[in-house]
Amino acid sequence: MQPLSPRMLFALITLFELGSAALLDPGKGAYEDAWLAIIIGYVSALPLLFLYGHLGKAFPESNMLDLLQLGFGKYAGKSLSVCYLAYFLYLSARVLRDFDELLTISAYSATSLLLISSCMMMAIMYFSLKGIESIASISPILFWIVIIPVVCITFLHFFSGNASFELIKPVLGHGIKPVLQTVFPQIITFPYGEMVVFTLFFPHLKKKDKLLKVILTSTLLVTVILSLLAAIHVMVLGPQSVWRSAFPMMNSVSSINISDFIQRLDIFIVVIMVIVGFAKIAVFFLAAVHGTLQLSKFDSPAPVTVLFGLVTMYISIAIAPNYFAHIKEGLIVLPLFIHLPFQAIIPALLFTVLFIRRKRNKVKI
Repeated sequence: MQPLSPRMLFALITLFELGSAALLDPGKGAYEDAWLAIIIGYVSALPLLFLYGHLGKAFPESNMLDLLQLGFGKYAGKSLSVCYLAYFLYLSARVLRDFDELLTISAYSATSLLLISSCMMMAIMYFSLKGIESIASISPILFWIVIIPVVCITFLHFFSGNASFELIKPVLGHGIKPVLQTVFPQIITFPYGEMVVFTLFFPHLKKKDKLLKVILTSTLLVTVILSLLAAIHVMVLGPQSVWRSAFPMMNSVSSINISDFIQRLDIFIVVIMVIVGFAKIAVFFLAAVHGTLQLSKFDSPAPVTVLFGLVTMYISIAIAPNYFAHIKEGLIVLPLFIHLPFQAIIPALLFTVLFIRRKRNKVKI
């Protein structure tokens, strides 16, 4: 397995963190202060990001599954490892459903969710057989394919005259409460807390001393992009319309019209979203597959990949009766009861246990 360069990891983290966050706008619950909620969410999530990075630097040759067994013992550690792998597989199914719905609504209204998810999962299963380095190696290219159109479309919003700064005023017009309610636990856990999945891949990084820098710079870039997009959504659509919109980014871009020549750019957004969605699903799926190989006696990833691919497709369809129920579950129920334990509580306990053990052995962590 080839080691990952810092550039590859930076690009992959950026694509992963943008993922469904750019599609769904996690800050829209704060209305016109959505951009501010994302910035505060990033600052509030920094302790988690430092925690993940510090675990990767302190134990450069061990991933999260190794550390769980080291900290909590063989049986409890393996049990928690299985829970984490189930969690990652479940998240891959949730993100798959997000992008299945996007493609169904935007371009393939007559196509079944099963067919759309099958096409995407076949590509992801292929990359899974090759390992994390396969998706990481093309991430720098995909990074620019995503970033350049996003920057261009941002400028086009202002050139078209659709954006009004008055719609994001006054700052904190409804007080700080809606912002804080959106930040915790929603924005902290989605997208920043989802970085926990990379604790399975940090040992593959070539230059371990660059790990924390890569984490912080990539997530900072994501914060700038998400906060800018959140502000543009409100300036173009208005806070109430953003709140009601399933895909604010699609709605805002579809309003661009410059001299009846530059218009109907929503197809570019679909392409961009499919790329970042693919990266996010692939990382979660790879973590589940290769984590299972680490814990089991399977020599080949093929049977696990096929089985998990079928399970992911089934869960993505059966997860909710409709898209609105799916979103309600993902943004209201999961952050508090599922995300927080896996993203914050267990890693913090693990760090504490490892810190105490190393301190007894007089070794720094």
